[in-house]
Amino acid sequence: MRIEIAPDVQYRYRFDFERHITKLLSIVPPEHLRRLEKVVVVNSWKHKKYSSVRGVYLERPPEGGGPVIVLDANAILGQFPFFARCIPLVYRMALATSLYHEIGHHYQKLRPGIKREDWEQNAEQYARALFQKAFWSYRWAIVPLRIFLKPVKMLAHLALRVGKVVLAIRRTIPS
Repeated sequence: MRIEIAPDVQYRYRFDFERHITKLLSIVPPEHLRRLEKVVVVNSWKHKKYSSVRGVYLERPPEGGGPVIVLDANAILGQFPFFARCIPLVYRMALATSLYHEIGHHYQKLRPGIKREDWEQNAEQYARALFQKAFWSYRWAIVPLRIFLKPVKMLAHLALRVGKVVLAIRRTIPS
């Protein structure tokens, strides 16, 4: 299986995607990756229909070939504040969540009998199980990190809302 990283992704995030994806894939049982042709990391989606998702599993990609997982680096890593970029573990955990979710979709295709309405829930359970396996040794850091990042994320969303309100008010005031 190949890993392809778009050149603009490496420049923007300065994060060794290939090394981290390889390490994350080492946790996945080989039979779950059977027939998966490649994992591709792009900077942003070309198609509008994927604009709200972090990753996509394409059983039959438009360019042909075998099944492919495409991950949007901007959607996965762009959600974090600037200071979180200093903590590679944060990026690796975010990448793992999306990668394992999409591998869960691939594995569902290898195992027939899962109802279509259960696909997302099944992929989430699969991702959660692999995530716990991959980051078990970091459990001492994960809990404090989650406690710290939750209010920071809430403050960032609040700041964006306040900024939008201020811009709306400025537009209504004549100059």
